[in-house]
Amino acid sequence: MGELHIIGISSSFTGNLRVVREGYETALIEVPKGNKVYLLAELNQPADEESTGVTSLKKGLGSIFK
Repeated sequence: MGELHIIGISSSFTGNLRVVREGYETALIEVPKGNKVYLLAELNQPADEESTGVTSLKKGLGSIFK
């Protein structure tokens, strides 16, 4: 399993990030306001030829604020 770290997002930002991996279902991550947050986007679901939807938000690791 790989990791992706995103830096440079304001701690006051709250909203959604769309994570795209070619050939796989797109994930939508809801980002809450906070200094540090740990979220999980499952990018291991192969895309169907008919699929155009976004997989549901996965927060398996939860959120940690400092």
